[in-house]
Amino acid sequence: RNSAMTTLSPTISGGNAVTWEISPSLPSGLTFNNGVISGTPTVNMTQTSYAIWANNTGGSASVLITITVNEPQTIVSYSSTNIILTRDIAMASLHPSVSNGVAETWEISPALPSGLTFNNGVISGTPTVNMTQTTYTIWANNTGGSTPTNIAISVLEPQVVFTYSLSNLILTRDSAMSTLSPTLSGGNAATWAISPALPNGLIFNNGIISGTPTVNMTQTNYTIWANNTGGSSSTTLTITVNEPTITLAYPSASVTVTRGVDTVNLIPALAGGNVATMAISPSLPSGITLFSNGTIYGIPIVNMTQTMFEIWANNTGGSTVTYLNITILEPQTIFTYNSTNIVLTRNS
Repeated sequence: RNSAMTTLSPTISGGNAVTWEISPSLPSGLTFNNGVISGTPTVNMTQTSYAIWANNTGGSASVLITITVNEPQTIVSYSSTNIILTRDIAMASLHPSVSNGVAETWEISPALPSGLTFNNGVISGTPTVNMTQTTYTIWANNTGGSTPTNIAISVLEPQVVFTYSLSNLILTRDSAMSTLSPTLSGGNAATWAISPALPNGLIFNNGIISGTPTVNMTQTNYTIWANNTGGSSSTTLTITVNEPTITLAYPSASVTVTRGVDTVNLIPALAGGNVATMAISPSLPSGITLFSNGTIYGIPIVNMTQTMFEIWANNTGGSTVTYLNITILEPQTIFTYNSTNIVLTRNS
């Protein structure tokens, strides 16, 4: 239909034809003239038998021919030939652009993934399974033949949505942390990544952070990624690893010494973390010093009634306080007389 035919002329021998006839009538667009069939058919027609007569005074000769007028082959295209979908998310229906002939039937191979449908060339639906890129051949069929076209379809895993219950982890060296697991929604993670590397003693496995840190670390920002075929999603958290809290104790909670005579030498028992700084309040009396390791040493040069001192041992894990009473006495008086046997006279 709508395509000019190659003119069909008879081969004649014997006598000359005076008149010609054909039955039934040719379809619209075709002409019959002196045995010659030509033209451009404008309607479809299933196979039809035609009788043609060549007539003269000697009689009529006839022959049979069949004519079929097919629908033009369909020209089919799609707005995209590489369709990337996401599992469990409805796709925008993909309609074919059809020109030339009209398609009677449609075919697709291989079968579409679960959740997608193919109807009259239209692909639609919500895929329910993942699929690597797959090439599909689509045919538009009519009496004129079949026209194939190819498209590729991929079904990706939905992106992972994940969060942590804490975004700021404060840990203590040599103390096991409470395992931190992500809360997941959306798609499944294929791989996980974290940057920078966690401090020694901590491990990262499938988004889970656990372990016992063995080194101190100032507050550090970490980025965590959950990856799958749908892409990568990320979140950030901070981790700090503090020094363990110090345990601090002096041999005695109360010390009494004599000004200028006794030496104060108090060495504390320290445990737990390492001391970063020491502090004392109020200030120690002149002659006595608090050293960085917590030792209190010196010979006092002033008297002091009993005074309570607060002493702090500080590090990144916090401050530990203890109390100490110090009294500084006046030295005992030492005195003599130039005579220890005195004889006196009355009235003298």
